[in-house]
Amino acid sequence: MQFWRFATTPWAVSVAWFCTVASFGYAIYSNVAHHQFRELSFYADPATAVIVKAGEASALKVTYAGEPVGGDITAAQVVLWNTGTLPIRPDQILRPIVIETIPPTRILESSIRGVTRDVVNARLDASESTHGRLKVNWDILENFDGVRVQIIYAGSPKTQFDAQGVVEGQPRLTKLSISRTDKFIRILIVALASVGVVAVLSGLGSLFFPWGRSKQIPPPVWAKRMFTVELVMLVLLALAIAGRTVYLGIREPHLMPRELMPPGLQGEVDKLEFR
Repeated sequence: MQFWRFATTPWAVSVAWFCTVASFGYAIYSNVAHHQFRELSFYADPATAVIVKAGEASALKVTYAGEPVGGDITAAQVVLWNTGTLPIRPDQILRPIVIETIPPTRILESSIRGVTRDVVNARLDASESTHGRLKVNWDILENFDGVRVQIIYAGSPKTQFDAQGVVEGQPRLTKLSISRTDKFIRILIVALASVGVVAVLSGLGSLFFPWGRSKQIPPPVWAKRMFTVELVMLVLLALAIAGRTVYLGIREPHLMPRELMPPGLQGEVDKLEFR
């Protein structure tokens, strides 16, 4: 009987609720932190280099395989690397990993310009280069192993690159974005700001009612319920934003290995670190 009275005291109930919430949060954190997955990521550096500009060097004739090449000739760099926790081997690639030019543009030359470790043994298959397709193969990509590829193509700097392929457990490749937030977080932030504005307007609007101008007059039930709903929504949205941010931090702890960063991304990272 004495224990029951002790357990039902306000501070004991508060401690029990805190332990319950903390245990629930730790369970979620452990599940995310120890989640095993494969995730092949792709990045196309927007910083390209024009080797030959059409119309600016009339005396310069460029040929490829004995055939003249007209128009611009541009060099670009792309990166493929494993941001997952599980290694990616050839038998886990269900559909070949192919880098494509958009629109299809003839690839004149391709070469590996950086690799995290020699055991990766990255190889390029240029058998479809005339159609703007380049296959990439390797022996193993462990966590944050990757390869940087330079592609020289007959096209303008506006040509884009994409990567296609299917890895076991990953139907689509991940495309790197410098921004660490995502659409879900932006929606949550907008919702949090909206509810906050509504709460502020509700507080200001209460000044036009008797209970808002005098502490002696209790507010009606509907006003209390509305305040409670607004408060709960603010807390839940704030917790959702914090949880999503932690999840992204665990799932994507780094942009990519520094030794793989192409010049354009390296410049952006240097700017962020300088700030």
